[in-house]
Amino acid sequence: MRTSISNRFFTPVLTPFLESRALALMIVGCAVTQTLLVFFGVPSWQCPIRAATGIPCPGCGLSSAMVLLLKGRWLESIERHAFAPIFLMAFVLLGIASLLPAAWHKKVVDVMSRAERQTGFAVVIVLALVGYWGIQLIVRI
Repeated sequence: MRTSISNRFFTPVLTPFLESRALALMIVGCAVTQTLLVFFGVPSWQCPIRAATGIPCPGCGLSSAMVLLLKGRWLESIERHAFAPIFLMAFVLLGIASLLPAAWHKKVVDVMSRAERQTGFAVVIVLALVGYWGIQLIVRI
């Protein structure tokens, strides 16, 4: 059982998104669109989870936090959502990697896959995000 949990923990989570250039570009395109809508104060996509339940999801506040980050208002950004720098960096790297020539793209995918298999960092980030969300829910009550 321990091996099974360990194998799942170290299974690449982000690499499949990076492998497909089309998927990566769609994700980056949606992130850029949402961020620009928020940046310019235009009505943007609302969280379907919050709309349906009234409870914010783990990503609620990320768009406005990334806009604050891009405006150089780092402290306000972190206060809005602590994971904004991580997501912004991930979207930038995903976009750059998906536009690289085929040989370089394959190397980036291989490095990412190896890093995920050795460290499980993607799962750690997801677990930290869920933990952060839980704390935010408790604090807001």
